[in-house]
Amino acid sequence: MINVVLGASAQSLMSNFYFNKRVDLYGQGKYEGAIPYFEKSDELDKAELIEGYMRREYSVIWLASCYYKLGNVEKTEKLSPFYRLPRVDQRVTVESDRYGAWAQQKLFEGDYDAALEYVLKGAELEKQYFGKNNLWYGNSLNMVSLCYSYLDDNQKAESVLLKSLRIIGLNWGTESEFYIRAQLELATEYQRDQTPAGVF
Repeated sequence: MINVVLGASAQSLMSNFYFNKRVDLYGQGKYEGAIPYFEKSDELDKAELIEGYMRREYSVIWLASCYYKLGNVEKTEKLSPFYRLPRVDQRVTVESDRYGAWAQQKLFEGDYDAALEYVLKGAELEKQYFGKNNLWYGNSLNMVSLCYSYLDDNQKAESVLLKSLRIIGLNWGTESEFYIRAQLELATEYQRDQTPAGVF
């Protein structure tokens, strides 16, 4: 199974071609002209990359942002809830995304130590790319917390979740569905930490 993830760790040359073209147009404010390129690369990404892999979503986020810039909020919201967030330049996140994919695979296999090692490397790169308050970094911290939880280190899991919760609050607001969901995760982790071993 790991070979599937390794093979799907990067977009095809055609997807990258469309991505480069659309980013250039987007940067020039030519949102209508960029839309067909975003649509084509999104189509390729969905066909070529495995489900659950974050790189599959980058193109559609840019596409949704184009419609948002053009004032078509209805179309925007149908495409992606992440349209207001800073868009991800997939050209600079290949390595961190690869670590994330490997971490997901190791979680699936039950190798939590390896998953933690990979996701920590990916998270550190995301922090360098985007800064410590970026949502993508916060998402990786969620996976770090999950690894610690599976390794029965509930205090570290709780500590990392607190960092993630702060980032989610900064990006989405404390009234958002995403923030409330993260609070529930934190409450569950806190309960695990307070519960005698062997109960869960």
